[in-house]
Amino acid sequence: MDVRVYPSAAAWLDDVSPLLSSAEAENNLLLGLARRAVEEPDQIPDGQRLWGIADQGTTVGAALLTPRHNLVLSRQPAAALSALSGALAVSDVTVPGVVGPDEIPYQFAQIWSSRMGVTLRQRMRQRIYACTEVNWPPRADGDFRSAADGDTKPLADWWSAFAREVDSGQQTDDPEGTIRRIIGLGRLFVWTVDDEIVSCAGVTRPTVSGIAVYFVYTPPERRGSEFATSCVAELTNRMLAAGRHFCCLYTDLANPVSNAIYERIGYRPVCDSQWLEFVEDSSPISSTRP
Repeated sequence: MDVRVYPSAAAWLDDVSPLLSSAEAENNLLLGLARRAVEEPDQIPDGQRLWGIADQGTTVGAALLTPRHNLVLSRQPAAALSALSGALAVSDVTVPGVVGPDEIPYQFAQIWSSRMGVTLRQRMRQRIYACTEVNWPPRADGDFRSAADGDTKPLADWWSAFAREVDSGQQTDDPEGTIRRIIGLGRLFVWTVDDEIVSCAGVTRPTVSGIAVYFVYTPPERRGSEFATSCVAELTNRMLAAGRHFCCLYTDLANPVSNAIYERIGYRPVCDSQWLEFVEDSSPISSTRP
């Protein structure tokens, strides 16, 4: 196996896109993060580390790491994961955790924890869903619209609350700046009742054919009225009507309510995903098997 290091996200995408695009929804995180580095480099000031793993000249795996974030892996053979682990071990890369489809993170983490003397722990078991046609649920009271500048303060508060609630690691020192940027991109939407915002959802990581739905949030006092369901249904339909072939999203398998909501809208499972983290202690290795 040959592990290749790339000087830029553009060069990496040129090489690995044929592999990743064959399962575009599954690989939305890899493709979307790399495209962001190309199109919005100011949002990734420390750059990215990018690898492709080839077997006799054919690319069989890909990996991406943004400093202080998790290593993101594509589906690939065990031999490719072993070769990647060896290449990372002799570099100056810090790997706080790993994310990828099905058992791929676990396979890499076993190799990495043995090689580096760290402990692996499961942070979250997830599922990737995709929707190509909306199955309309009963409509909640209220209206759907794009988020506006005047919504920035409450949505920034929700951004912070959402990050704490789902333990997503997306907390930021400047939530208002983050929200203003997303609104400016036209990628944040709200559900309102009597002109008061009661739920929100955004889109991120556009790829050639799809886009990911994220930041689906309703404050606790407004839950139970199907606002989020209607908001996501309208958002998904808007993206599909605008020419996206699919919308995808990640869910926490520990939250059956959100999984059921998305399935009612028309989202179907693509594959499971694992988020594992590495810690430098001597506690027993956690079981990460489903």
